Amino acid sequence: MESLQTHCRLDRLEKQLSVFRLLCIAQCVVILVGACTLWSSHTVQASTSNQVLHAKGLVIEDAQGRASWIVGAPFPVTKDRLRQDTPTNSMIFLDEHGHDRLTLGEETPAQIAGKVSPDFHRIAPGVGIMIHDVLGNERGGMAWLANGRATISLDRPNLDAIGAYVDDKTGFAGMVVEYPADAANDVNAIEIGTKGKQAFFRMKDTHDEVKASAALEDGIPRLSGLEPRAQTGSH
Repeated sequence: MESLQTHCRLDRLEKQLSVFRLLCIAQCVVILVGACTLWSSHTVQASTSNQVLHAKGLVIEDAQGRASWIVGAPFPVTKDRLRQDTPTNSMIFLDEHGHDRLTLGEETPAQIAGKVSPDFHRIAPGVGIMIHDVLGNERGGMAWLANGRATISLDRPNLDAIGAYVDDKTGFAGMVVEYPADAANDVNAIEIGTKGKQAFFRMKDTHDEVKASAALEDGIPRLSGLEPRAQTGSH
């Protein structure tokens, strides 16, 4: 009887040992596969140069299948974008209604008051960042223009508002603030900047005439229209 019990115990131990061996083999296989995977991915990142996606255009869609941003050289035409003007080499982010909201790259023609005029022409081609309001109208940006000017601008709904410029050709560096459209048509109200040896501040009326100014040139200050007026009283 005791011999039979011993035999049963040995049989159970042999079965447990077999299971343990199988588990060890499985663990070794998992470790080996993991090590090979890590080594392979490291090799691709470090030395492989052909794992690059080549494409002329890309459309990224949202959860509803609508184009959310488009990029290409030029960017691809999609029915989800409300504007259907000539594409440029840029990336455009769209809202859920198809309005342009952000443009990175070559500038597109400006949309003003919901329209892109066929007669609209920028002073020079540019590359930069353009921001648009909820209706897709251009409201500002930062760009480098082909005529040698770096710009930062903020726009009103239908007209320029504030602009900062560095112009390599004229040497001007400064800022302008324009009157709103109901006060004057494309007229600077304030101009401030430097050019050559001169630093200046000018205020203009709605007829584009300088009414007050302050300048410093070669260390000599000059004021115009800013002098305090002598007060007169009745005697």
